[in-house]
This record gives sequence, C-alpha cells and structure tokens, in this order.
Amino acid sequence: MILYILCDNKLMSVIAAGLWYSLALHEDGTLVGWGYSQHGKLDPPDFGDRRGIQIASGLYNVLVLLDNGAVIGWGYNEYGEIDIPDFGNRRVIQISAGFRHSLALLEDGSVVGWGDNDNGQIDIPDFENRRVIQIAAGTNHSLVLLEDSTVVGWGDTNIPASLTGKHVIQIAAGNYSLALIDDGTIVSWRSKEELNFGETRSLVDDKTLTCWGTTKDRLRRPYSFGDKRVIQVSAGHRHSLAVLDDGTVLGWGENIDRQCIAHSFGDKRAIQIAVGSNYSLVLLNDGTIVSWGNNEMGQCNNPKEPFFVPPPLIKSANKR
Repeated sequence: MILYILCDNKLMSVIAAGLWYSLALHEDGTLVGWGYSQHGKLDPPDFGDRRGIQIASGLYNVLVLLDNGAVIGWGYNEYGEIDIPDFGNRRVIQISAGFRHSLALLEDGSVVGWGDNDNGQIDIPDFENRRVIQIAAGTNHSLVLLEDSTVVGWGDTNIPASLTGKHVIQIAAGNYSLALIDDGTIVSWRSKEELNFGETRSLVDDKTLTCWGTTKDRLRRPYSFGDKRVIQVSAGHRHSLAVLDDGTVLGWGENIDRQCIAHSFGDKRAIQIAVGSNYSLVLLNDGTIVSWGNNEMGQCNNPKEPFFVPPPLIKSANKR
C-alpha cells in the first residue's frame, strides 16, 4: 500500500514494493524496477508519449496509471491480474494491486475490480450513491474509503466496530487492514475469522502504540511517540510502517529481517513508504530512496539517482 501525493491536480505514487521487488517513478514518468525479476515484472512496456503517475505492485504483476487516465499492466496473469477491463470514456484516478486482484477508482467515484475472485474480493458492493475517495487491495480482500469517512470492505474481511464514528483519513490493506484516524490513532483488523485482531488495538491518546498480530508475528514492544503524530501508514504481509509528523519512520510486526527497525534521516524527511515482503522502502524529500530488511533478491539495492519529489510533499488522497 502506498500514499498518494497530489501534484498538478493528479494523485501520484512514486514508489511501490512487492514480493522481493521494488519500483519507482522518475520525474519524466518512466519506471525503474529492481530485485526479483521473475515473470517479467521488471520489464515495463513502452509508455509511448504518456507519463506514469501511479504504480501498484501485486504478487508478480505491476500496474501503472498513465497521465491520460489509462491503465497498463504486465507480469504474471494466471488469475487475470493484468486483464485490464474497458473503462469506457471514464478516466482512472487511482489504482491498487492486491495478492492476485486489482482495483481501479474512476473519476466518477465508482470502483472496478479484476483478477482473482475466490473470496469475492472483486464483487464491488453498492456504496449507496456515496463517492469513493481511496481504494486498497489486500491479499484476499478489498477496502474503500468513502467521502463521508466510512470504510467499506468486502472479500475476506469485516469492518470492526471500533471504526464507527471515526474520521478515517487513510486506509491500507495487505494480509490485514489498517485505518488511520484524523487524531493520529490507528485501527487494525484481519480476516473474518480473526476480527478481534484489531478491535482494541490503536495508537491511544497518550501516543503509545499497542502492537498486534498472532504469536508467530514476533510482536515488538509498544512505542511511545510523545507529541508526534502518525500521518501515513502502509500494510504488508506481516509487518507495517508508519510515518510520523517529524518525517521519521517506524515499523511493527514480524521483524525476522529487521524490517521494523525505526529510522530517522537526519535533515531529510520520509514522504512516502511502501511495505514489501520482509523489507521496507522509503522515499525521502530529496528524492532518494532508502530501504532495509531482507535483500535476498536485491530488492534493497536502490538506484543512486534521485527520483521524483512532487510538491507539495504530502497530501492525503482524502481531501477535506
């Protein structure tokens, strides 16, 4: 899951992390990838005279949203992950890739899904004339954030009661789900069978984060943030990342490859985060990329040149 950055009235995602591979956009809209190259996912097609403005990484497939509102995909396609549907004359404004399914948010606020549907993750529900402003595709489920701050989910998920009445500003989906509330608290939940995963787990008023997960997730001790607030979250398979308002990054969950180690960056700030498989990827405000954790396939061998830093640095996709 990635945060979208607003630039020239377009929502942009500059980095994405997948199963042992990483992706980033250059300022000219071209894409570069590194790490595990199986299924051709690091070999993007020619975009012609168009620019990429968003990237999304699935298990073995990649999606890119172009500046004309079209979507292209490449890589693994056993479940139809890159069989991009016909959107008619409607432009796509957001994309999200899950384990084996994908979602697109259209300019009219509607959502389209394609790919694997074993858990009903692309059976789009009726949003009762409420506009969708964010989408997130997880392992076997899908989430949307509506304009009234309601979170709707389908597939292998149920929305916890602890979100009732909360003003959600960002959602994230991986092997579980995260919701960032406007007061800086975080709510997390898992599948239908494990709904209590996040019912009472949040960043509470004293800014202490209670970690969650199953015993095998090797949970870390709670953090204390003082007066710092969480402004961005990203969900993966077994670990999560958050950006604080001072530009530092912290993680929690499984830490077998030290992918959850908290990081500060001197006089630089994190402006975008992405969670890969046992590694973490961060875009800094000078355009450089930092990563840590598992590097078995070279997914942390980041290119040295700076990448695109669109101003303003951080804008939520939930425009209030």
